[in-house]
Amino acid sequence: MSESLIPKFDLSAITNKAELQASLVAWNWDFSLVKLEAPKEFNGVGSAISDLRKANAENGDLHRTARRLGALFEGIPPEVPNLLRAYGMRVSEICEMKQITPQDRVKHGLFSRFAGPDATSIWAAATSGDNAIAVHLLACMIAEMFEQASAISLWAQLIAQRKTQLEVEAANMTDQIKREAKLAAKMQNISRQDLAAWDNSARSWIRTADDAKSKERKRVMLRVDEVAGYVNKESDPYLSVMHAWKQAMIAMDNLIRGIPQRVSNGAILLGMSAWHLYPDMTVLREGPGLIHQDDCLIAQTGILTIDLEVRAGDSGGIRWSLPLSYMRYYGPPVTTDNRIATDNSRITMNQFGFVLIGCVVSQWYDFMRPLEKAIDMLVRLLQALQYPTTAESKNTEHIARMRKMTSRSSWIGQLLRAAEEFKEGDAEEKETAVKLINNLGRRWNGFLCEVEDHPPPVFGLCHMKNLFPLLANSEHRVSYLRQLAKYWKLSNSNCVIEYKHVEDGEEVWEYASIAPLNDDIKPLDKRQGYLNWDSNQELPIGRFVRWLSVYTNGTKCKCKGACLRPEDAPQSMSPWMSKNRVLRPDSTRPYSLPSLFKGKVDECPCWQTGGCGISCHNWTNTDPLGCECLHNGLLARRQRAIVAAGELCFLVHKVSAIEDIDNGRMTFGLDRDFQRSLRTFTLNKEARENALAKKKPVEALRNLPVTLEFCAGDRSTASILRRGDITISGIDPRSGRPGGHLGQIGEYLPAKVMESAFDPSHFDYLKLTEWFATKLRIEYRNYVRALRACAAAAELYTRLGPNTSIKASVSSKTRLSVARWITDSEGSGVSPLRTQLSRSEAFACIAMFESGGLNLDPVGLREVYAMSSGDSIFVSSRMMCDPYTEPFEFEIQRVPGNIGQPGLSFLVPPPNPMFKEQSENEWTVVSHRPFTGELEENFNLTSIHLLNTDFNSDVRGLGDTGYYIDREAALRETVVQVFDGEHWIGDLDVLTALNDRNLHRSRCKHTSEDEKKVRQTPYDQVFEDGEIIQIDNWDELLTETLDSNWAIVRASSRKGSQEETENWLARLAAATISVQLGKETIILPPEVCWVCVRRNLEAMGNGKVVLIG
Repeated sequence: MSESLIPKFDLSAITNKAELQASLVAWNWDFSLVKLEAPKEFNGVGSAISDLRKANAENGDLHRTARRLGALFEGIPPEVPNLLRAYGMRVSEICEMKQITPQDRVKHGLFSRFAGPDATSIWAAATSGDNAIAVHLLACMIAEMFEQASAISLWAQLIAQRKTQLEVEAANMTDQIKREAKLAAKMQNISRQDLAAWDNSARSWIRTADDAKSKERKRVMLRVDEVAGYVNKESDPYLSVMHAWKQAMIAMDNLIRGIPQRVSNGAILLGMSAWHLYPDMTVLREGPGLIHQDDCLIAQTGILTIDLEVRAGDSGGIRWSLPLSYMRYYGPPVTTDNRIATDNSRITMNQFGFVLIGCVVSQWYDFMRPLEKAIDMLVRLLQALQYPTTAESKNTEHIARMRKMTSRSSWIGQLLRAAEEFKEGDAEEKETAVKLINNLGRRWNGFLCEVEDHPPPVFGLCHMKNLFPLLANSEHRVSYLRQLAKYWKLSNSNCVIEYKHVEDGEEVWEYASIAPLNDDIKPLDKRQGYLNWDSNQELPIGRFVRWLSVYTNGTKCKCKGACLRPEDAPQSMSPWMSKNRVLRPDSTRPYSLPSLFKGKVDECPCWQTGGCGISCHNWTNTDPLGCECLHNGLLARRQRAIVAAGELCFLVHKVSAIEDIDNGRMTFGLDRDFQRSLRTFTLNKEARENALAKKKPVEALRNLPVTLEFCAGDRSTASILRRGDITISGIDPRSGRPGGHLGQIGEYLPAKVMESAFDPSHFDYLKLTEWFATKLRIEYRNYVRALRACAAAAELYTRLGPNTSIKASVSSKTRLSVARWITDSEGSGVSPLRTQLSRSEAFACIAMFESGGLNLDPVGLREVYAMSSGDSIFVSSRMMCDPYTEPFEFEIQRVPGNIGQPGLSFLVPPPNPMFKEQSENEWTVVSHRPFTGELEENFNLTSIHLLNTDFNSDVRGLGDTGYYIDREAALRETVVQVFDGEHWIGDLDVLTALNDRNLHRSRCKHTSEDEKKVRQTPYDQVFEDGEIIQIDNWDELLTETLDSNWAIVRASSRKGSQEETENWLARLAAATISVQLGKETIILPPEVCWVCVRRNLEAMGNGKVVLIG
């Protein structure tokens, strides 16, 4: 348009912004394109954001949105110059903290332009005037409180109501200029897409700032959790938002000036959280003490007094409930009730371990009262799994197992490390952890699986059937049962411990008293007691007792000599007997064979039936300590060990013959002389058999055998048996499975016994690790399935970096039992400690934790190569490295930043990538010279960019039936484009190409030091001149070679290094295009072995092959 056609207005006569705006409207001028100079306090923002974001903020869509919103809401925000200055300084400070250096930006590859803090909306507002900055502050408040779909709907409703208000105001105005200004503001067209981008930028910024000010924010959130209040209780969304916005701005401006403020609602707390300005605080319900935050931007006298408290039945935090009319296309307003609190904020994956602890211990009942008791038990379990590092003898196999079991990428390690972190944390960290455990774990115990799928407390170890087989020896089991008996106050007269002892591969059953014998021991009667003694017999008071078993087993050996094992016979004393010969009583001199037995030395047939019985020998002239077959050959050794431990050792006679009327009955002796005990057992047995044969009553006989019943423990390893009442009072203290179950009475350890008896050094380490790795998974499949999935997520997030956060409320909004990214079918070689994820499953996993519950089907994400949300871009690692390296398929990297699209944006390639068409005039740059062996970096102008084609497809999660206008997630077709300088070369489908069967990597076979000379064979000694054609530009790659089927792309000059090549983006682009052209493609390593390259080429046959150098 020529200058003469522009209307000539005297702008000097216009005295205010409204007049200027109205005049510009009269010209049909788009004032939203006007860029103002940003206040100096915001300069740190302008220098930190990328060129792409800066262009959008100063001249693009986001700048126009900021200008239009500023004009639309002009006159509403109060004058708060101190707040605007302080906010500018704060955001500049954070931008400088989070700024990405040019060197780091290059590492982010094709996402380098999107890397760094997304302060686009801040800079757009700063270059649009004070009103726009104030509207940005409102955007932060809304983004802090509401989910994205609700926030966009709220903005649409605010704009509609503001326009209605402007129309009414304009109609009542007599000043024409002001009326035109009002109407001009009302005419602004702000689309829903513009609002989504505006909210997305503010939302991304809040995430970045929250991380930068994590300590201050944590301190504030702990205080917020202790109070309860609404932002306000206005039912009209417009009035509610305007009131909260103005109230928060005025209060914060006063605080910055040093004027104390007292609040009785949540508006100022919301503003403080959203704007990251932290005044000193006093919370009245906590007392008059001052909570120092030491924010240099706020005057020391600017103290915020919080006069709010949690009422009974209320949850802590700041709430805001609004009816939104623009959420759905059809239907009544949707009421959204949102809350700011620790359990509704973002946390790290390490902190998510506390949530899992809460889920796990929610079914521990008395084992977690108080909570610190459960934490202590988890820490002691960690010590048990770490025992190989503290053991005197280092077992390398055990140490290797320990590292796997206790890592955060192990399901049990994730929990135990979180418990350890809890114990080592400071007061504030523990307070936050307790809130996560209680509010997000214990309250939502169905997050992992159904309650009935949980194992008993302590991962099933309170169940003695599970615990006792994992202990290293029988003494530890006896220790548990003795403490259990003491806790229950069991009768020492009526209860005794039966346990299996294993030594040198032999198994024997032994018995132990539950407590030292004392004066309370009552003699055996018809219904009570197990000890065969009368009141005239002296009891060994004050010492524990053990009984070694001897049997009547229905067999009798005819050994005339020692009762030897079959392998230790025949005629002479074997090496086994030489090693195990027993000592004479009160002597260090062993028995000699002739003094034990006379006659021929033969094998004893009783070894086949578990050892000699009491009928095998004449115990009048045979010393039982000399019989190698009593108590499975362990009699003498066990007696010595028991006596050395300070306990008394006696014999117990047990009938173990089906045809015997006393089968299963026992007689407990109280004589230290084993020979005399055996004679007594034999005589008593004969007397009883004679009485029964003559049909005489046997009750009058002494030392009657007794039958014992199960009382508590594990029947297969160690248990307490009883005869009669188990307590003196007659009250049965036993219970079933914790939680009120009536079944399995006596099989579970009470919490206090577990706590006192548990010793990390008492376990058989291999069995303990096998319990967590395999057996628990078999018995409680759904429970371990969910925890293994969480371990996979932990491993995934470990690779994403420490600044990656997740939505804390994920446990309250979904259940892992229905999570579609958790697979039930896994291949061989998968770790039992965590689930193995595919790339699409990994993206679905991140989506769930990022959104706080979105449950997506991985099948619909198979083509996804990146995902953007908040302040993070999650990218397949294969897109971010040299094509020669091969990251695992599930590996994903995080780029700090945002692509500028709202919600969860999944990037997918177009179905058929295009290339530029070759022009007839481009023959001048196609040389195809013979390769001489020199690698050069000839693709320096190559760059890769992303282009959104505007084709989007909503992605619905499981159970998504809201029919809302703005969807939480979308597939966005985004083209990866290769440019040579300013010239477009083609589009890439990188992941498809990297998985193509035509893509190969040259592996060198000459790996030993002796073959070093072969690896270093010069090119000209392997290839003849002209065998390989060199490709030095994109046109040469797109043009078929004529003189040879072999060609090499010279994209990198680095040689002799195992590191990634410098120009990896060009190599990635060249490899992808070569595969997309249908050519066999071989990627060369940084250190090229030309001998192996030739071998690879010859294996390809006669087709076209492109080497990527």
